[in-house]
Amino acid sequence: MTMTSRMGADPQSTMEMWSYAARASSGSLCAMPGPGVLGRVIIGGGTLGQLTIYDNTAASGTVLLTITGPSAGHTYFFNAMMSKGASVQAAAATNIVVTYRM
Repeated sequence: MTMTSRMGADPQSTMEMWSYAARASSGSLCAMPGPGVLGRVIIGGGTLGQLTIYDNTAASGTVLLTITGPSAGHTYFFNAMMSKGASVQAAAATNIVVTYRM
């Protein structure tokens, strides 16, 4: 009989750490200031309006996604590598939280 053991972290005890950016007003939010992984966009409520997510530190350039009708309490999961950063353009005073890793 051969006994083997697993090397590395046990998946049930691994904790992922994310940075975040938050905003509750309209306009542009630089959510991730450089290349990294975009984790989640969490819609907390507020005045819900269109959100556009860009692969850039400014609200311009490559569009990752446009959310035309965000719903309070909804979370969008991405786990996407962003080459320049991430920014979110909000058309209304939507309460959002963006998680990321650099």
